[in-house]
Amino acid sequence: MPGIDGLALARTLRLTMPEAPMLVAITGYSQPQDRAAALEAGFNEHFAKPVESAKLANLLSNLRPLDAVPRRRAG
Repeated sequence: MPGIDGLALARTLRLTMPEAPMLVAITGYSQPQDRAAALEAGFNEHFAKPVESAKLANLLSNLRPLDAVPRRRAG
């Protein structure tokens, strides 16, 4: 993304719109520290490319109304 990376965007959204809907990182960065950084920045989930379609389908099938989406924490 020109001018801002996904982590900065997630941080900004979580600071300015804490009620923002689920954020999912889909990235080429696949190390444990990359996942931790994404979750710490405010993403609810982190998928490394290539995304396992079954895992993505499971996430999408378990979505609830926006007001019930919990944030995941790094850890």
